[in-house]
Amino acid sequence: MNRCIILGASPIYDYDYINKYIKKEDFIVCADGGVNLAEKLNKSPNLIIGDFDSYKDNINCDCEIINLPTEKDDTDLMYCIKECIYRGYKDFLIFGALGGRIDHIYGNLCVLNFCFEHCCNAVLIDNKNIVKILSNGINRFDNMVKSQISFFPFGCSECIVNYSGFKYGGNNIRLSIDYPMGISNEIVSSYACLEVLQGKVISIISYD
Repeated sequence: MNRCIILGASPIYDYDYINKYIKKEDFIVCADGGVNLAEKLNKSPNLIIGDFDSYKDNINCDCEIINLPTEKDDTDLMYCIKECIYRGYKDFLIFGALGGRIDHIYGNLCVLNFCFEHCCNAVLIDNKNIVKILSNGINRFDNMVKSQISFFPFGCSECIVNYSGFKYGGNNIRLSIDYPMGISNEIVSSYACLEVLQGKVISIISYD
């Protein structure tokens, strides 16, 4: 099945980088105010989902629309993920989910974790960051020399990892939730990898 692109409502000031990720065959979903982002990108969504508290204009898209109640347990983005998983999608690129309010950002990280726990490949992307939860075992970072990357425990108090091809690290490194030792590392090899031995790790590739 094709990949799913989800456009969220967080503020974005640089749109150009998104177009390089979107392919013609992608299934594009707007989460509420993500309709604004689709308009900026000149993309026609396949599906729009939301309670439309962050998009007040008339929707001029010839596509399926799911209207949600304002009072609900799921965020608009979470509902989009659940709906797309139900439809068989397992591969997600999510834009418009990292800027703005911190509570919204953290909620979207929880959505990322939901994808991980449901065996989906999901990534949050903005113009300065690529965020993903890593699986147990070896995770490759090929052809990314000089990239800045941080690793933190997520959903657990600590994790144990092996670094290979990074400026800082080693084997059986313990990363703790109460000390940010995994921040601002640098990839120095074309075949870098992080092996997750214990716990759950979130990776953040950052660009200045």
